[in-house]
Amino acid sequence: MTVLTKARLIGCMAVIFLTGVVCGSVISIRGERRKQQLQTVEKACHRMRQDLKARLSLSDVQFKGISPILDRMDREIKEVQFQTIGKVESAVHQSFAEMENMLTPPQQERLHEYAAERRRRVQEGCASGQGPKDRLLEKRH
Repeated sequence: MTVLTKARLIGCMAVIFLTGVVCGSVISIRGERRKQQLQTVEKACHRMRQDLKARLSLSDVQFKGISPILDRMDREIKEVQFQTIGKVESAVHQSFAEMENMLTPPQQERLHEYAAERRRRVQEGCASGQGPKDRLLEKRH
C-alpha cells in the first residue's frame, strides 16, 4: 500500500466516523425535542403562574385565590393536548390501514413494525409526565 492509498483510506474512515457522529447527534436531538414538546404545556402553565403573580403583584392570599382557576386552566389545556394527540393518532392509524392494501406482504410487515415503533414513542412521550399513556391509544385497539 502506498502512502497516498493509506491517506485516502484514513480520510474515508474519518468521513464515515464523522457522518456517524452527526447522524447520532441529530437522532438524539430529535428524540429530546419530542419529549420537550410534550413537557412544554406543563412548563408554559407554570411560567404563566409566575408571570401573573409578578406582573399583577399578587399577594399570597390573592395567588391562593386564583390558584384553583389556574389549576382548572392547566387541566383544560392538557385535555386539549390529549385530544389533539388522539386525533393525530387516529388519522395515522386510518392512513396506515388504507395504505396496507397497496403494499406487498414484506412491506406490510415493515409498516406494522413502523406503527409499533410509533406507538412506543408516543407512549414514552406521554410517560414523561403528561398523563395516562394508555388513554391516547385505547381507541386504536
